[in-house]
Amino acid sequence: MYLAGLIADEKEIQKKDLQFWVKNSTSPMISECTVAWIAAESKYGLELAREWIESEKESISSSGWSTFSSLLSILPNDQIDSKEVSKLLKRVEFKIHKSQNRVKYCMNGFVIAVGGFYSPLSKEALEIAQKIGKVEVMMGKTACKVPNASEYILKMENMGKIGIKKRQPAVKRRIQLRDFIFGISIKLKTKYRPIEFLF
Repeated sequence: MYLAGLIADEKEIQKKDLQFWVKNSTSPMISECTVAWIAAESKYGLELAREWIESEKESISSSGWSTFSSLLSILPNDQIDSKEVSKLLKRVEFKIHKSQNRVKYCMNGFVIAVGGFYSPLSKEALEIAQKIGKVEVMMGKTACKVPNASEYILKMENMGKIGIKKRQPAVKRRIQLRDFIFGISIKLKTKYRPIEFLF
């Protein structure tokens, strides 16, 4: 599914495909990254983010929050409903510590996304991040840590990056695919030839 995500055409993908992927994702890396990126770029991004957030299934709900975070990072501010985002921030404030493990992680990421990418509500996101404080998430036997949302937003502010949007994830996926192919070519000891359409 990871490779399928790298080569997916976000303009052509159908909603039923995204629904199939999110329901059958086998890891947070797939549901919260690959599926969320592609969904956000598709014409179904906002619709699916809203739907998935309401799911009782942990992996689907976390994908919904990640999809919304991705939307905030790429959409122009005039295409974002500030009232909706503000309501979601309040929801995170009151529910994050009672939510499922991966949902907590992605809610925390949503607060960071609002604070970093959506300048109209950056201060509100920072205030809520400070109220939330430390978010406890079981990360298993990994060195991964849950980022402190308020510290992260302040760091972005100090670097002058508040409101600066990301380049389209589709570009990033094509670079990842290029690197993926390059890695395979090394393992197989074959000559690597850049694929023109990736650039």
